Amino acid sequence: MFTPTKTWRKWHIKVNQNQRCFAVVSALATSALPSLILTCGHCIKQIEEVPLVVASESFTKTKEAVALLKALHVYSNVVKVSNSCKLMLGKER
Repeated sequence: MFTPTKTWRKWHIKVNQNQRCFAVVSALATSALPSLILTCGHCIKQIEEVPLVVASESFTKTKEAVALLKALHVYSNVVKVSNSCKLMLGKER
């Protein structure tokens, strides 16, 4: 990008509230359809109910959250996503 530090660039674009609400509702509705979840490459064979909602406020350690994800058989999706992150040469993410 040419001169990315110029002050006239619009880095944050305002989105209408109706469009934002519609996007959230569409994403939630999509997460309820197993066929669409499978097309994204997620493994949901061992999950009893889709969408899976978990309250995460009671966790104090990451180890507890990992144990819960393993008990719910969804940790393989987390590993898949973490392995798909590509590193750029000379930079960390």
